[in-house]
Amino acid sequence: MSLDTCYDRLRSNLEMFTLPCNLLQSHGGSTGPVYRSHSVHSYHICTELPDMPSLSEVLKLLGVGVLGLTLGVEGLCRLYHRLKPAPRVTEVLFFPCDSSCTEGLLSAEDASGDPCLCGGPHTVRRDSFSRLLSHLLSARVSLDVCVFSFSHLELSRAVRLLHARGVCVRVITDRDYQATTGSQIGALRKAGICVRHELSRAVHMHHKFALVDGRLLLSGSLNWTLTAVQSNLENVLVTDDPAIVAPYRTHFQRMWEDNDPARHKHTPAARGQPAAHHGATHATSNGHAHPFIDHTQHQLRK
Repeated sequence: MSLDTCYDRLRSNLEMFTLPCNLLQSHGGSTGPVYRSHSVHSYHICTELPDMPSLSEVLKLLGVGVLGLTLGVEGLCRLYHRLKPAPRVTEVLFFPCDSSCTEGLLSAEDASGDPCLCGGPHTVRRDSFSRLLSHLLSARVSLDVCVFSFSHLELSRAVRLLHARGVCVRVITDRDYQATTGSQIGALRKAGICVRHELSRAVHMHHKFALVDGRLLLSGSLNWTLTAVQSNLENVLVTDDPAIVAPYRTHFQRMWEDNDPARHKHTPAARGQPAAHHGATHATSNGHAHPFIDHTQHQLRK
């Protein structure tokens, strides 16, 4: 192929390439993208110039960016507060505790209660008994009480107030001490609270703990009696540590099921003694019979 022929073909190709540029320039750039034609060594090269965004579009983009940043920061804050470990409730209450009027705590739960006649100020104190009462009254769903002796009037009132408020209350107590003088077990059953005791005569139910909403544990040496609160050296540990609360919750549930009267026709005999039927009158530790029959058994007979 001769040199002249190659030159003619190259020139025809360049003319075909520059034709769109010439056509667009003839329209004055009124529609479509704008092109410019530059002459480089007698050849035409097309260059596209992008449209510049308007001020309103720039402001819209900035607004979307600021909104996205705000939502991102808010989402991170919520995630942090959700994942951040909640502060633990850890408290130790020591007794004896001086007598104090707790009407300020109880009246807040019982609007229909009788006015207190003590004559003293009804301010909420920070003594051990007031703290114990406050923790119990914080129950919103459930209260499980497992206590050897229960005769304290104010604690009994607090438990009955929770029951009246709709809190699910379950009580496990000792078989013999449920009928001692001044025991509040009868008052609890009369209020409709389900109370169970250990069915075996071989052991005493000697625990002293309570579970508030299944997450807060109150456990120690304190019986729920006036003597224990005002005269004895006692202690109560308050904690919501799941590693400590979980075993108590499991143990209470096992005791509750094991001492269900519906699952036992007869009480197991202890140390060679004949088995006693649940329908019979129970005997106290001093040998005297008492009329208290498990609330659940009474319901089953109806």
